[in-house]
Amino acid sequence: MSDEAGSGESGPSDTPRDVLLVGGPTSSGAGAEVLRFREGRVETGELHPIREGQPILGELVQLKTRPEHERIFEVEVLAEGPKAAAPPPRKGPAKVCSDAYRSGWDAIFGAPARDEPN
Repeated sequence: MSDEAGSGESGPSDTPRDVLLVGGPTSSGAGAEVLRFREGRVETGELHPIREGQPILGELVQLKTRPEHERIFEVEVLAEGPKAAAPPPRKGPAKVCSDAYRSGWDAIFGAPARDEPN
């Protein structure tokens, strides 16, 4: 153990903002499961090789090895892929009340009898 490890001093290289830990292979075997530590958060994800003609899902990153372990890397984001648009906030179920919906319902389940109570 070196004297630097217990000194309590931390330089900018000792506290990276974005670090990735590579785990085992994904269930498909095409990538690796990862844990990512950035901005005080822990995130899970998958790491896949890029392929020409295939869309980038998530971020395109460059990994730089860290001296602590062979599976720990510093992350540099090269490009961000498209973000999924968040649906507008709603309260309750979808409201479907068009004439086409009503006629389709009646065609499938039959029109309600007028003389019977609901």
